[in-house]
Amino acid sequence: MKRMKKLLSLTLAMMMVLVMGLPVLAAGEGTITIDNAIAGKEYKIYKIFELESYNAGDEAFAYKVTDEDWAKFVKNEGADYVTADEQGYISWVGDNTAERAKAFADAAIAFAVAEGIDPVATETAASETVTFTGLDLGYYLVSSNAGALVSLDTTQPNVTMKEKNGEPTIDKDVQSGTDADGNPVWDKDNTASIGDVVNYQATISVKEKATGYVVNDTMSKGLTFNEGSVTVVRIPVGDTAETTVTSENYTATSTAVENGTNLKVTFTEEFLGGLQPGDTLIVRYNATVNADAVIEGTGNSNTVKLEYGNDQETEESTTKTYVYEFDVDKFTIREGSDEHVQLAGAKFTLSVKDADGNMVPITFSKVGETTEYKADKESDVIEITTDESGKFTLKGLAAGTYYLTETEAPAGYNKLAAPIEVRIIEKIDGQGNRTGACTIKNSMLDQNGNSTITDTTGDAEDNTVAVENKTGVELPSTGGIGTTIFYVLGGILVVGAGIMLVVKKRMGSEKQ
Repeated sequence: MKRMKKLLSLTLAMMMVLVMGLPVLAAGEGTITIDNAIAGKEYKIYKIFELESYNAGDEAFAYKVTDEDWAKFVKNEGADYVTADEQGYISWVGDNTAERAKAFADAAIAFAVAEGIDPVATETAASETVTFTGLDLGYYLVSSNAGALVSLDTTQPNVTMKEKNGEPTIDKDVQSGTDADGNPVWDKDNTASIGDVVNYQATISVKEKATGYVVNDTMSKGLTFNEGSVTVVRIPVGDTAETTVTSENYTATSTAVENGTNLKVTFTEEFLGGLQPGDTLIVRYNATVNADAVIEGTGNSNTVKLEYGNDQETEESTTKTYVYEFDVDKFTIREGSDEHVQLAGAKFTLSVKDADGNMVPITFSKVGETTEYKADKESDVIEITTDESGKFTLKGLAAGTYYLTETEAPAGYNKLAAPIEVRIIEKIDGQGNRTGACTIKNSMLDQNGNSTITDTTGDAEDNTVAVENKTGVELPSTGGIGTTIFYVLGGILVVGAGIMLVVKKRMGSEKQ
């Protein structure tokens, strides 16, 4: 019996509290008060054993099972920890350790939930204090859906315990670039092209009594989770160095869901039990932007939340990846007219420059029977030809600088002298966030080698690179008159030659 008293000083996953009374205390006058309660969290109490009698001086306590439900628990799930004699009196079994006390509490709450046992009372914290009153003396299981509580001195009828569970937090970031030293820069949004790999990290702030931690991440349809990319590091409280968390301490599973993919990273309770308040866990993983990516507008979201305790979850944290497009308009203006005449048969490539300044063509795939082309790293198509509309759209591009090169001009037209520099410039709001819109700035050389720069308004329908071709100048021609002159001159020469011949013949005859 004395072991039951000592048990109450141990840390439990679900707090077991003995509410004991003084000899003069009437039934139904016991209270349990929880200090430092978390507002909005739910607290439940279950009466497992009745306190039939006790002698505080001798630390002697006589407990009996409350009802048939808990009698079943004692015979089955709780048999490794407590036993009941023929009269129903309870005794502790085995070593009196914190680990076994925690296991006993876990087993008790799991049993209560599985069997649908109603709690004696339930309160939702409206402030930092929750009080249960009117309780009969006994041995109570106190559960908090925020996680584990701590044990308290329960030698008084009015028990006060302190909620030491904090609400953990999780914060999601996406890599938006690298700094001067090559280290990743983390932000709430970024820009990428179709086919690019996007890196994410979710940072968890660990609170006391960490339990039930599950990272729940949902990626939108335009993002494909890369299996095997999950890694976890831990930063101990007061430290800055990362230590790798080995994969046996968590499981990572991904599932296709409507309009996206769900990723869950579930930590083992053994691992969580070894964490300290103030520790930081960082979960990293990546995804590839795919052909279903949203172009401009709302972007491609990745949302995470942390599940913890008993059916609790944090607020969501979201990142967005923005992908862009621009149109190409190939035309000419006839001399003496303002009319744009669309040109078919012009061929273009779009390139970026590598670190050495070399042009690297981007490959595209045509979208059905349209004039739209999406970036596609699996394709081998680098050249796009205008049809009779003279227009096409290049989709799935990150913000940045590109080079549009005319590789072949339509028949009878001069090819552009140099590539057109096209810059996709993101629009940023007053808080420094990307808006999902962009402007297109392009510069090109005219036929005389002069550079012209054009800006769009940033409206989706106006993100157009206008490419004007001019016809080659026809060289001067003599036409029919010139030919006649040659004929006439030729005729004169021939006639002249005939005259000379006749004259010579006559002169010869006279000499004879």
